Formats: sequence, structure tokens, C-alpha cells
Amino acid sequence: MAATAKPIITKAEGLAIGAAYIASLKKCFSANDFSSQHEMMADRVSWDWSGGVSGEGSMTEYYDVLAGSWQAVVSHFCPTNMSYVVDGEQGIICISFEIVLIIDGRGAVPITKEQVFTGRNLFELHVNAEKKITKFRGLWDPQDSDLGVAMGNVMKAFGKEA
Repeated sequence: MAATAKPIITKAEGLAIGAAYIASLKKCFSANDFSSQHEMMADRVSWDWSGGVSGEGSMTEYYDVLAGSWQAVVSHFCPTNMSYVVDGEQGIICISFEIVLIIDGRGAVPITKEQVFTGRNLFELHVNAEKKITKFRGLWDPQDSDLGVAMGNVMKAFGKEA
């Protein structure tokens, strides 16, 4: 089927944006600072990730949600075996990858084998004509028992229920 609309992004642009996004996650989780990623984001963003976290708002609101969730519990984000699909007409980049996460609540619990999680993720990024991310969607198995154990240990250390 022939393309009917002018693409929002080219395949090369989509691959570059996807790779830069994944690289930024590695850096930002390790540093516990996502400010360097802000330049990739639009002023208004929507988000929807496994576990029932969704919303729409300013870039600041998005990063506040992230700070109160994954950023608070993950010290290291180590993706491997990335696979990218780019739909340039719609401005959508999908990234499938294997993940190793150190889920220690940023030092709240010791790093043991229970706190080292391995799994698979799929991230979907929507970008606008300015090549800024307007939507983040993340999919994984929120019912994974190993993920539940790691998160439960951190929540217990935080004095909360998982």
C-alpha cells in the first residue's frame, strides 16, 4: 500500500529518537535526574503504562508522576536487544526490548537477587512534527511474580503496601 500522507518523521528520524530515548532512560535512572530528557518532550504529554498509570498534562506533571513511581524505586535501567518499528505517517515509534532493573528503592533495600528483575517491555512513543514526544505508552507484565516481590520489598521499606 502506498503512503498517502506526508510523514511526521522518517524512519531514520524515528530510529534516532527511539535510540536516544532509551539511552536517556539509562542515564536518567542512574543519575536519579530526568532533567536532561526534558528536551525530548513536548510541553503537553500523555502517558499510559501497565499497572493502571495514565494521564495527560504538562511535561512537569509527567515527570512528577515518574518521580513518584519508577524513578523512586529503580536505580539502574539496563535494556538489551532493542527492536524498533517506526510508523512515520503517524509519528509512532515502538521499542521492544529485554530489561534488567535494579529495584532497590534507590538504596532503601539491599541489592539481592530478588531486587534484580529481568523481563520484556514495549514502549510506544508518539511524536509531533517538531520531533517532540507527545505520548508515552509502556507495556509489560504487571502481574509478574518476580516484579511483585521486588516492588513489595521496596514498598515495605518505604512503609507502604505494594
